[in-house]
Amino acid sequence: MQSDGDELVGEQFPRLRKIVRAVLQSWPEHQRFLGRSIKERSGPVLESSESIARMILELEDDDICRLCEDYKWMCARLQEEEVEFRRNGRYRYADFAQVQRLVYDDAAFMDRYLRGLLLSQALWVNHASAIDFYRRAFLSEAAGGARLLEIGPGHGLLLGLAMREGRFAAIAGWDVSATSIASTCAALKKLGLAQPADLRVADILEPPTGDDAFDLVVISEVLEHLERPDVALANLHRALAPGGKIFVNVPINSPAPDHIYLLRSPGEAIALVERGGFSIIEARHFPTAGYTIERAQRLGGTISSAIIAQARQAQATDRDNR
Repeated sequence: MQSDGDELVGEQFPRLRKIVRAVLQSWPEHQRFLGRSIKERSGPVLESSESIARMILELEDDDICRLCEDYKWMCARLQEEEVEFRRNGRYRYADFAQVQRLVYDDAAFMDRYLRGLLLSQALWVNHASAIDFYRRAFLSEAAGGARLLEIGPGHGLLLGLAMREGRFAAIAGWDVSATSIASTCAALKKLGLAQPADLRVADILEPPTGDDAFDLVVISEVLEHLERPDVALANLHRALAPGGKIFVNVPINSPAPDHIYLLRSPGEAIALVERGGFSIIEARHFPTAGYTIERAQRLGGTISSAIIAQARQAQATDRDNR
């Protein structure tokens, strides 16, 4: 029996309900996955999912049918990468130049892919849980007047959540792509966010220049796109004020057309952050729908590892002496 999705999402979450209904109208076979994804969320995660769904609809409500089709298309591309990953035990590509040529330079592919990823932020329990952790344990705990930087702001959702807190003295976003920065700027404008953001082209694999010193840094779903995520984390350490904090969200065992750096366990993600000069404050690991964390680790299933860490004082002092 075909479902419109209303029984999956309570009426107290109308925007999430609207998105689920639209997806199932386009792709009814996705009901089982979405049912698990919604059922596995706590009340707070559902509240965060509703906030994200609201932002997605503000960005795409006029073309939600196309958005759902692009999401279905993206899931098919990810399934192809999953088959490759299971067959060979590694991601398809290992260097950025390959991905640049075969993925990023294909504008039509990237348009559909990024729109699909936007919808996944509300639909996938691991993505929604990581965002909830970001909101409640990172943004809400930040001191008033803090200066926040996001690397690779992309769809603008995380910057938008920070702006809606209304407590940050300055908000910035850096990306290596001028096209991506323009997209982020357009998204923030469409979301009606009044606080200005300093959006600029910058390569985090190059040491930061100038006198920028941030209290908070966010790098979500970026490290897996880099050949040297360790270099990126070391450079972000230099961009932080002494004692500053970082929020890292990085996927484990997550094949995708543009993923090149493979982490196989949450422990590897934690070790990567620690090598960048950070002390772990809290780490949470969120498996994809249908998995417990134990089963995901045993079978190599996808996990979103979300980590809050603080810059070690010794390296912060070394930064000041450069």
